[in-house]
Amino acid sequence: MDIEQLKSTWRQMGQRIDNLERENRRMAERLAAGNATTAQRRLAKTALRGVFCGLLLPILAPLLYYYLGFQPWIAALYGFFGVVMSIANILFYKSIVKCDYMSLPLVNAMMSAVRIRSNLRNLRILGISMGFSIIFSLIFDTIERYEMSILAGMMIGFICGLIIGLKKWREQTALSKAIIQELKAAMHEPDSDCDIPAGTDLK
Repeated sequence: MDIEQLKSTWRQMGQRIDNLERENRRMAERLAAGNATTAQRRLAKTALRGVFCGLLLPILAPLLYYYLGFQPWIAALYGFFGVVMSIANILFYKSIVKCDYMSLPLVNAMMSAVRIRSNLRNLRILGISMGFSIIFSLIFDTIERYEMSILAGMMIGFICGLIIGLKKWREQTALSKAIIQELKAAMHEPDSDCDIPAGTDLK
């Protein structure tokens, strides 16, 4: 075999390595997108649960006034909180499912994942700020009426709700991070370990 044939064989080998690298990178991207899509669907389910939970509050709001004796504006605020959180969770759900990680370029998919994380943070800020205002209103109204039995029940309900809320918080945080980490891993997929770049001529 002369030098020209050897160089031609080496170039062909380099092209095969280059094609293999591209195919491996595409496979890694598809795998990462598939994993990100799985986390995306699970995160969307948590948003739907938030919608259904929010819709329960307007149904329960009349009970605060007719059966527990809270002021009308507190019952109205309680129901309004549920409506607002339902709408916010619907918008959050739409922001999650509108992105197709399997078809988008990785950069665009990553930008979408970051927006989802930002939307989740805004949703939490809204829920916490409104939630605490309602809790304080309920507590102050109960203390003024010296209804300690109701106050004790409220504290038990608050603890149970806090446990459920923290569990949902951790789940959503883990899923939103998983989406970003999967896409980030694909974007930083290392090149081939071959020491000689593909297509290099043999001198």
